[in-house]
Amino acid sequence: MEQRKIMNIRNWIAYLLGVCIIQFGVAIFLELNLGSDPFTIFTQGVARTFEITPGMANRILTVIILGILLFCDRRYINIGTIVAIIGAGFVMDGMLVLVEPLKLETLPMVVRIVLFILNCGVIGIGFPMMKLSGLGLAPNDIIYMTLVEHLDKPYSVVRMSVDTVYLVLGFLMHGVVGIGTVICIMCLGPIMGLVMKHIEKYILMLLGKENAYYQ
Repeated sequence: MEQRKIMNIRNWIAYLLGVCIIQFGVAIFLELNLGSDPFTIFTQGVARTFEITPGMANRILTVIILGILLFCDRRYINIGTIVAIIGAGFVMDGMLVLVEPLKLETLPMVVRIVLFILNCGVIGIGFPMMKLSGLGLAPNDIIYMTLVEHLDKPYSVVRMSVDTVYLVLGFLMHGVVGIGTVICIMCLGPIMGLVMKHIEKYILMLLGKENAYYQ
């Protein structure tokens, strides 16, 4: 019982750290003002259109997506999904407050591009922490897996299709689309995959689940 309690605490620490790391990465994307991943552009567009914070826009969008998932497929919904909806937006707003004084937008373009690429790796650290905790993912991450199963299409096709919808809607609502968007499309997946490949075993070890890495 005591060991299980320790495992649960470790899982929650990993999950919450993952949320913070990812939202820090999102804040960096927004402050660099080079464009970002399609869902962040969509979030930014909603925030600008309705004159709300990006965090509030994130909460609204994830609640809507959760509603869709409740009708389509509830299997991937877990306690962490609800926590992400409630807390991720607040964490994003907090991270924006921390990052804004750095004035990243004023840096030379080359420096901003390098920081943007490195930041893809930052998100690549946060995502497996959430995933491997076993507590669930945010609705906007779950929807990809749900559509892959329901449509019987490859993940890459589903991801590109959904991201195209996010991108178009975000652009129409004045989200920032720029060179960063191209970098995200070309680099975010591969960089995240590379980082995750090298750190997942260490995260599992910290969670006491190292045997799962070899299964």
